[in-house]
Amino acid sequence: MSVFRVEKTKGYTVMSNHHLRNHTLSLKAKGLLSQMLSLPDDWDYTLQGLAQINKESIDAIREAVRELERAGYIERSRERDERGCLRGTVYTIYEQPHAEPTPEEPTQEKPALDNPTLEKPMLDKPTLENPTQLNTESTKKRKRQSKDLSITDSIPFPSGFPDAPTQKRTETKESFERYRDLILENIDYDVLASDPHVDREQLDEIAQLVQETVCSTRSRIRVAGSDYPAEVVRAKLLKLNSEHIRFVMDCLKQNTTRIRNIRQYLLTALFNAPSTMSSYYTALVAHDTNDYGFITDYLSEFLRELRKESFGDALDKYFKLGSNLNQRDTIAVRKMVSGMLKLLYPDGDFGKEEVREVLTFALEMRRRVKEQLKKIGGMEFYDVNFSFVDNDSFEETFVSVPEQGGGKLIPDGMCNPGHIYTVSRGKSGMIGVYRLETQMLPGNGKLERTGLGTDREAKESTNTAFNYLKANANAISGNISTTSKDYIINYQDLNGIGITKHLALPTVIAICSVALSRPTVTGLAVLGDISISGTIMKVEDLANVLQVCLDSGAKKVLLPITSAADIGSVPSELVGAFSLIFYSTPQEAVFKALGVD
Repeated sequence: MSVFRVEKTKGYTVMSNHHLRNHTLSLKAKGLLSQMLSLPDDWDYTLQGLAQINKESIDAIREAVRELERAGYIERSRERDERGCLRGTVYTIYEQPHAEPTPEEPTQEKPALDNPTLEKPMLDKPTLENPTQLNTESTKKRKRQSKDLSITDSIPFPSGFPDAPTQKRTETKESFERYRDLILENIDYDVLASDPHVDREQLDEIAQLVQETVCSTRSRIRVAGSDYPAEVVRAKLLKLNSEHIRFVMDCLKQNTTRIRNIRQYLLTALFNAPSTMSSYYTALVAHDTNDYGFITDYLSEFLRELRKESFGDALDKYFKLGSNLNQRDTIAVRKMVSGMLKLLYPDGDFGKEEVREVLTFALEMRRRVKEQLKKIGGMEFYDVNFSFVDNDSFEETFVSVPEQGGGKLIPDGMCNPGHIYTVSRGKSGMIGVYRLETQMLPGNGKLERTGLGTDREAKESTNTAFNYLKANANAISGNISTTSKDYIINYQDLNGIGITKHLALPTVIAICSVALSRPTVTGLAVLGDISISGTIMKVEDLANVLQVCLDSGAKKVLLPITSAADIGSVPSELVGAFSLIFYSTPQEAVFKALGVD
């Protein structure tokens, strides 16, 4: 019989053996989780740092982290400060799978970022060209089970790992993260990253170089063989926008000579971009047009002079932007309004109707960008109901894109499977419209909810819906699985009145719709709710609820049979504005909502 002897000396780590005996995890995931649990409590974790203390690449580490996330050992959430600004991704590590993810904190509709201040940044007098975009809230100290896995930050390494450089944790990490958010916002990183003509890897390298240079603690920084004060370099790099980044990347593509020091080359190009971009394109146009140099020079000078003026605040005199636009959306819309007004009315002679036309166009263009980001990034970009409010009449106008129906909250066209509209009383006591957008993924029967914040009653209502489906899904269809599929539902308060607690029936219909890949009938508003046993609940204040349905663009209303007795109290012209569809059971509600005879 073979005998194996293990000589144990020192350096022990005590951890749960749950993940080691989990046969669903790969060996890579088990090893990574064991390593992460063995590190001291005061260390910060990043994908780049983990890759440096292992032989695997960042992509391999990322896949292992995603596997642990799917298995429940790691939970990911977006951290926001008290003003609603994103401050990065937080990963929470568990020794055993976490049964139910903690819901994401609610985001504020219009985070205020006026006069931000930095809390003890370890920088030499940073000069900020656009301080209103800076997130100034300090990051809370992470505990052992809250590890930040952001790629862009550096990670200290414990001395126990061979060949790992020792690096002490400093207080510049908070400033590092804040400058990262500011830089990504200035260069419109999301838009650039979604452009198929942009090299994503090269874009990340440029963003990281700018970030590291801005956060440098040196008093002087060498650029193009000359030493400049760090404040000067920092100020010029913080002026960079998306056009400057495109300019630098175009120069890299056209360069055919050998570059020995690519870092210094990129830094020099970025440093000089604000000063040289206009002249570069002017010379390029003059070369391409040959005999039209005078015309192009005149036009270039005209456009250069226009850049000194801004009409971004012209809309404030007549209109106010809607609540669904976040800070980045607001900046993009104002820049587009300013550019369009300068091109169409360079003399500044424009009135309310001219501004309305340009503002509508700008909101439509920004929504198109947001719709594409929604397809790429998922639930993070689902606030696309852009609108503006008239300062005189207080009338709110919603801007839509032609291919997605009209401008009403409830569109006339066919919705995607899993998209449900419901009308009920919100937390503030007012009646509003709510939209549910659902995704289905392979999994083990979990329901993830976003947009509910910390509302306990709303969460209980969604749990009621999912528990009801677990017991009665087969009565609706055998294709609805609550064990092998995971469902993600985003709840949107379209009127900004607070989330409602009447979400059980809409949630049931939304899950059945996406599971069966069958959309609801066009222009449908779902009314009513159910209990855990399937009992139908009548609609309270039916007349006012139907009035909100009419104002929101609903053409058909799914109504519980228990509310039929209240039809007599509703004005006949209001009743006649809809096609009323009655239901007596939750199963019948699902069938009629999906148009199944």
